[in-house]
Amino acid sequence: MRSRQRKRAAVAFLAAGVLAVAALVLAGAVCGMRQRAATCDPAPVGTGALSAAAFLADVFRLYGAETDAGGGERVDENGFPLVDWDYWRQVNPNVVGWVTVPGTNVNGPIVLAPANDPDYYLKHDVYGEPNLYGCLYLDASCAAAGLLGSRNAVVYGHNMSLMDGSMFTALARYVDAAYAADHAEMLVQTPDEKKACPVLFASVVDASAETTRTQFENDADFDAWYGEQAAKASVTLRGEAPESVVTFCTCSYSRWSNERTLVYVAK
Repeated sequence: MRSRQRKRAAVAFLAAGVLAVAALVLAGAVCGMRQRAATCDPAPVGTGALSAAAFLADVFRLYGAETDAGGGERVDENGFPLVDWDYWRQVNPNVVGWVTVPGTNVNGPIVLAPANDPDYYLKHDVYGEPNLYGCLYLDASCAAAGLLGSRNAVVYGHNMSLMDGSMFTALARYVDAAYAADHAEMLVQTPDEKKACPVLFASVVDASAETTRTQFENDADFDAWYGEQAAKASVTLRGEAPESVVTFCTCSYSRWSNERTLVYVAK
């Protein structure tokens, strides 16, 4: 434990330096993920990585899953990272899950947003520290049923294409049919459950005209809502209607100034 504390202190020190530089270079460049957020930034001018920023992305891998003797990530027989949940509960008791998209760099913890400040994790990391990267977080309205129990569990994450392509940047590519087909499954886990979630469809929406919905009166209400979303899909991989979904949301930059890419997966 003492060793981990020393590691965390070192990470925090280096991260502080990175954030100071990033704040000068990219102030205001990160947009909100929630549908009700005011605006997104215009299309990025480049996707070149900052080596220091890439280090911040490695924090997820450093503290997320167990590693083998060679430093590689350990996974179970189904490919799920072996997450040290006890460690994460000490870091942040609101860590509720983990998402991995094989073949991409999406691999990190999901935190439940606080009801009294639902956008808190747009600008704070999993340690609760100010951070331009924010962290992956579950909509506060899903608190009662949780990540794998809600009819529509909405998870937000920044599109960091202006920096190192980390966080949910890869999800914005799901509107490309070939890319979506090559990444047609997401691994979602909580401390109590693991699910290999097939991707259903992806949509690009104008967040100024769309709203997030997580609560439904009954099955018919959910089915009607799901049908409306599926009808607006940019790319569809599976046509069958599921009993519940996780919707992954990130900013994208192709049609509207306040645009989101939504990727729906079945649970």
